Amino acid sequence: NRGIIVDSGTTDSYLPSNLKPAFLEAWKEVLRDPNAEYHNNHIEMTAEQVKTLPTILVVLQGHKSGSAQTKDFAVGMAGHHSHADMFNSITDKNPLTISKNDVVVAIPPEHYMEEAHSSPGTWTARVYFTERFGQQSIFGSSFMMGHEILFDNRSGRVGFSESHCDYSRYMEERNLMLEQIRQKGTSTQDNTATAVEKEEEKLVTSHQVEVQDNLHGSGWA
Repeated sequence: NRGIIVDSGTTDSYLPSNLKPAFLEAWKEVLRDPNAEYHNNHIEMTAEQVKTLPTILVVLQGHKSGSAQTKDFAVGMAGHHSHADMFNSITDKNPLTISKNDVVVAIPPEHYMEEAHSSPGTWTARVYFTERFGQQSIFGSSFMMGHEILFDNRSGRVGFSESHCDYSRYMEERNLMLEQIRQKGTSTQDNTATAVEKEEEKLVTSHQVEVQDNLHGSGWA
C-alpha cells in the first residue's frame, strides 16, 4: 500500500520477496529449462550469452484520469497489439489482473545484468526479491535505464517512455524540431507582415477617399 520508489540514485531494483516464486516459475518456462535458477550470485558469462536471457516486463497500473481519453493504445501500453497475445493469455487465467490502460516497462538483460569492472566476464543480476511485507520496494537505475521518465508531482503521476542514447540521432531529431519551429515562426511573421500591409493599404485608401471628399466639398475638384 506504500507504493514503490522510482529512484535513479539507487543502482539496483528491490522487489517484494513474495513475488519471487511466480517469477522463478516464469523464468524456467521462458528458458524452457526446469532446472534454471534466477539468483544474484556472480556468474561467468559472455556478453552474447547475457543477450539470450529473458527480458523482464514490469506492468504498472495505469493512471485512470490520464488514460481515460486514450483511444489508440500506444507502444508501452498493455492494450497495444504487440502485447495482445501474451496479455490475453494471462488475463484468461487471471481475470482483471491486467488492464489495457496499464503501462509496460521492459528491462532487457543488458540492463539488469551488470558486469564486474574488476573481473570482466563476471556478471550479477541486479533485480532483487528481498523486500519483506511492509517494506517499500525500489525501482532503481537498472529499471529506469533506457527510458525517459516524467515525474508529475502536482498530479501524483509518473510517466514512462522508451528513449535512446544515439547522439547522432538525437542531433538529427533536434535539428529537425528547430527547423520546424523556425518555419512556423517564419510563416507567422509572413502572415503578420501581409496583414500589416493590408491594413496600411486600407488606411491609404481611406485617406485618399477622405481627401477626395474634402476636395469635392471645397470645390477644388
